[in-house]
Amino acid sequence: MIWTLKPSISATSGESKHSDISDSEPVGNGQLEVPQLWGATDTGRDRETNEDAFLLGASWPYFAVADGMGGQEAGELASAIAVKTVERHLASAESADEDRCVMLVDICHMAHAEILRAAQTDPTKTGMGCTLVVGCVVGSRLSIAHVGDGRAYVLSQGCLRRLTEDQSVVGIMVRDKLLTEDEARHHPRKNEVLQALGMPTQLSPASSISTLQPGDRVLLCSDGLWEALPEGQIEEVLGGDGTARQIAIQLIGRANHEGGHDNITVVVYQHSDETQKTREEVRARQQEISRTREDR
Repeated sequence: MIWTLKPSISATSGESKHSDISDSEPVGNGQLEVPQLWGATDTGRDRETNEDAFLLGASWPYFAVADGMGGQEAGELASAIAVKTVERHLASAESADEDRCVMLVDICHMAHAEILRAAQTDPTKTGMGCTLVVGCVVGSRLSIAHVGDGRAYVLSQGCLRRLTEDQSVVGIMVRDKLLTEDEARHHPRKNEVLQALGMPTQLSPASSISTLQPGDRVLLCSDGLWEALPEGQIEEVLGGDGTARQIAIQLIGRANHEGGHDNITVVVYQHSDETQKTREEVRARQQEISRTREDR
């Protein structure tokens, strides 16, 4: 299921009105099929519109965050195209045999092509694009692919680990030890990405595979979160008590409290052995319903 901006709810009590966020829960066929998965997006305190979009798998754990660029309507369209492309190819791909990282990288290329085609048919959308970070979990394996500076993290045994490297000017400067992570968050060139869907250059998505343990938490986010919060604060919130929903709301509330200068989008997934069991139970119920209908 795909969301851009939705009706808002209060992020945390006592925050300013700018801390209101929008969120939705992944519901499919009337059942909460992936109960440990939650996404939320917020315009932030300084922006008039929200060009971010996020995706939550309705029947198995896949998820994505896109951050649009190129102006209000163009950025919104690019991020919407990206997550719709992901949804189209992952919704029925749970039992696919191919390498998941290869599949996610291929999806990035397909979304890139879709955005370029859309820009070519509408001159007002020339230059539109978006970053994208997409992931899926099969068994205990987490596959991630990304383009741009959207990030993926995993928190395991209380320690936060970043799974992506920013494809940006300041990202290279950090890797070359010309900037610290904190300096990069405030650098004047922090928004200059070197890779984006829709950018007229050769696309080079990056990918990774990780093994998850029960209780591990996965975070996907747009730059509006990590530019506002240092990783120490992200680790603190992600490692705290609460559901995926509560953690997502708290992260956005904190980012707004620290300025909220950009759109902020997060997806939180908590891994559990019960996830597989829940999905199998849902499938069994759906098959039983289908058989009942056929008998009628």
